[in-house]
Amino acid sequence: TVQEFANASSLHGIRHVFSTGPFKSRHFFWSFAILGSMFLLMRTCLIQVQSYFQYHHVTGIEEVVTSTISFPAVTICNLNRVRYSKLTSQDYFWVGEILGSHDYEQNLQIPPEFLNQEDKEKHFSMKDFYERVGHNMTEMLKSCKFTGNNCSADDFKE
Repeated sequence: TVQEFANASSLHGIRHVFSTGPFKSRHFFWSFAILGSMFLLMRTCLIQVQSYFQYHHVTGIEEVVTSTISFPAVTICNLNRVRYSKLTSQDYFWVGEILGSHDYEQNLQIPPEFLNQEDKEKHFSMKDFYERVGHNMTEMLKSCKFTGNNCSADDFKE
Protein backbone atom coordinates (compact mmCIF):
# COMPACT_ATOMS: atom_id res chain seq x y z
CA THR A 1 0.00 0.00 0.00
CA VAL A 2 0.95 3.65 -0.25
CA GLN A 3 1.15 3.94 3.53
CA GLU A 4 3.65 1.03 3.75
CA PHE A 5 5.75 2.62 1.01
CA ALA A 6 5.65 6.00 2.80
CA ASN A 7 6.73 4.43 6.10
CA ALA A 8 9.65 2.63 4.41
CA SER A 9 10.72 5.64 2.31
CA SER A 10 13.83 7.65 3.13
CA LEU A 11 12.19 10.86 1.89
CA HIS A 12 11.87 12.85 5.07
CA GLY A 13 8.28 13.76 5.99
CA ILE A 14 6.47 11.57 3.45
CA ARG A 15 5.32 9.18 6.17
CA HIS A 16 3.53 12.08 7.90
CA VAL A 17 1.50 12.81 4.76
CA PHE A 18 0.16 9.26 4.52
CA SER A 19 -0.12 8.44 8.23
CA THR A 20 -3.47 7.42 9.63
CA GLY A 21 -5.19 9.61 12.13
CA PRO A 22 -7.69 12.38 12.58
CA PHE A 23 -5.21 15.28 12.12
CA LYS A 24 -6.06 16.50 8.62
CA SER A 25 -4.31 19.82 9.19
CA ARG A 26 -1.08 17.90 9.96
CA HIS A 27 -1.39 15.95 6.69
CA PHE A 28 -1.99 19.19 4.83
CA PHE A 29 1.02 20.89 6.48
CA TRP A 30 3.39 18.02 5.58
CA SER A 31 2.01 17.83 2.04
CA PHE A 32 2.53 21.58 1.64
CA ALA A 33 6.04 21.38 3.14
CA ILE A 34 7.14 18.54 0.86
CA LEU A 35 5.60 20.00 -2.30
CA GLY A 36 6.95 23.46 -1.44
CA SER A 37 10.44 22.05 -0.90
CA MET A 38 10.29 20.14 -4.18
CA PHE A 39 9.13 23.30 -5.98
CA LEU A 40 11.99 25.36 -4.51
CA LEU A 41 14.49 22.63 -5.41
CA MET A 42 13.28 22.47 -9.01
CA ARG A 43 13.17 26.27 -9.30
CA THR A 44 16.73 26.62 -7.98
CA CYS A 45 17.98 23.89 -10.33
CA LEU A 46 16.29 25.55 -13.30
CA ILE A 47 17.78 28.97 -12.42
CA GLN A 48 21.25 27.46 -12.09
CA VAL A 49 21.01 25.59 -15.41
CA GLN A 50 19.77 28.73 -17.18
CA SER A 51 22.59 30.75 -15.63
CA TYR A 52 25.13 28.14 -16.73
CA PHE A 53 23.97 28.24 -20.35
CA GLN A 54 24.14 32.05 -20.47
CA TYR A 55 27.93 31.74 -20.14
CA HIS A 56 28.44 34.79 -17.96
CA HIS A 57 32.01 35.97 -17.79
CA VAL A 58 33.82 39.04 -16.62
CA THR A 59 37.05 40.23 -18.14
CA GLY A 60 38.93 43.11 -16.61
CA ILE A 61 41.82 44.74 -18.44
CA GLU A 62 43.96 47.50 -17.05
CA GLU A 63 46.62 49.08 -19.23
CA VAL A 64 49.52 50.98 -17.73
CA VAL A 65 52.02 52.76 -19.94
CA THR A 66 55.57 52.53 -18.63
CA SER A 67 59.01 52.88 -20.12
CA THR A 68 60.62 50.10 -18.08
CA ILE A 69 59.31 46.91 -16.62
CA SER A 70 61.08 44.30 -14.55
CA PHE A 71 61.80 40.83 -15.87
CA PRO A 72 58.75 38.68 -15.08
CA ALA A 73 58.72 35.62 -12.86
CA VAL A 74 58.82 32.56 -15.09
CA THR A 75 58.26 29.04 -13.86
CA ILE A 76 59.39 26.17 -16.03
CA CYS A 77 58.07 22.80 -14.91
CA ASN A 78 59.67 19.82 -16.54
CA LEU A 79 57.84 16.60 -15.77
CA ASN A 80 61.05 14.67 -16.39
CA ARG A 81 63.08 15.39 -13.28
CA VAL A 82 66.21 13.75 -14.65
CA ARG A 83 67.86 13.34 -18.02
CA TYR A 84 67.98 9.59 -18.46
CA SER A 85 70.81 9.98 -20.95
CA LYS A 86 73.01 11.21 -18.07
CA LEU A 87 72.31 8.26 -15.74
CA THR A 88 75.15 5.89 -14.96
CA SER A 89 74.92 2.28 -13.85
CA GLN A 90 75.69 3.47 -10.31
CA ASP A 91 72.68 5.81 -10.53
CA TYR A 92 70.48 2.89 -11.53
CA PHE A 93 71.82 0.94 -8.56
CA TRP A 94 70.96 3.71 -6.08
CA VAL A 95 67.81 5.33 -7.50
CA GLY A 96 66.62 3.18 -10.40
CA GLU A 97 63.65 1.83 -8.49
CA ILE A 98 62.74 5.29 -7.12
CA LEU A 99 62.72 6.72 -10.65
CA GLY A 100 60.23 4.06 -11.68
CA SER A 101 62.62 2.24 -13.95
CA HIS A 102 61.20 -1.25 -13.55
CA ASP A 103 64.05 -2.72 -15.56
CA TYR A 104 66.73 -0.85 -13.58
CA GLU A 105 68.63 -4.07 -12.85
CA GLN A 106 68.95 -4.70 -16.60
CA ASN A 107 70.52 -1.25 -17.03
CA LEU A 108 73.26 -2.02 -14.54
CA GLN A 109 76.50 -2.72 -16.34
CA ILE A 110 77.62 -4.66 -13.28
CA PRO A 111 75.03 -6.87 -11.55
CA PRO A 112 74.46 -5.79 -7.91
CA GLU A 113 75.93 -9.01 -6.51
CA PHE A 114 79.26 -8.24 -8.26
CA LEU A 115 79.55 -4.64 -7.07
CA ASN A 116 82.38 -4.43 -4.63
CA GLN A 117 81.71 -3.48 -1.04
CA GLU A 118 83.38 -0.10 -1.52
CA ASP A 119 80.86 0.90 -4.22
CA LYS A 120 77.95 -0.26 -2.08
CA GLU A 121 79.13 1.74 0.94
CA LYS A 122 80.01 4.84 -1.07
CA HIS A 123 78.08 7.93 0.04
CA PHE A 124 75.30 8.82 -2.39
CA SER A 125 73.96 12.37 -2.33
CA MET A 126 70.56 13.05 -3.89
CA LYS A 127 71.49 16.74 -4.12
CA ASP A 128 74.60 15.94 -6.15
CA PHE A 129 72.60 13.44 -8.18
CA TYR A 130 69.97 16.01 -9.21
CA GLU A 131 72.60 18.67 -9.93
CA ARG A 132 74.38 16.23 -12.24
CA VAL A 133 71.46 14.58 -14.05
CA GLY A 134 68.77 17.24 -13.65
CA HIS A 135 67.92 19.72 -16.35
CA ASN A 136 69.84 22.98 -16.44
CA MET A 137 68.72 26.26 -17.91
CA THR A 138 71.78 26.71 -20.13
CA GLU A 139 70.94 23.58 -22.11
CA MET A 140 67.15 24.08 -22.07
CA LEU A 141 66.99 27.74 -23.12
CA LYS A 142 67.15 27.95 -26.90
CA SER A 143 66.31 31.65 -27.34
CA CYS A 144 65.02 34.46 -25.16
CA LYS A 145 63.98 38.05 -25.83
CA PHE A 146 62.42 40.47 -23.40
CA THR A 147 61.37 43.99 -24.45
CA GLY A 148 63.37 43.53 -27.64
CA ASN A 149 66.60 42.67 -25.79
CA ASN A 150 68.29 39.29 -25.76
CA CYS A 151 68.35 37.44 -22.47
CA SER A 152 70.24 34.36 -21.38
CA ALA A 153 70.20 31.63 -18.76
CA ASP A 154 71.98 34.04 -16.40
CA ASP A 155 68.78 36.10 -16.21
CA PHE A 156 66.97 33.17 -14.56
CA LYS A 157 67.23 32.04 -10.94
CA GLU A 158 66.71 28.58 -9.48
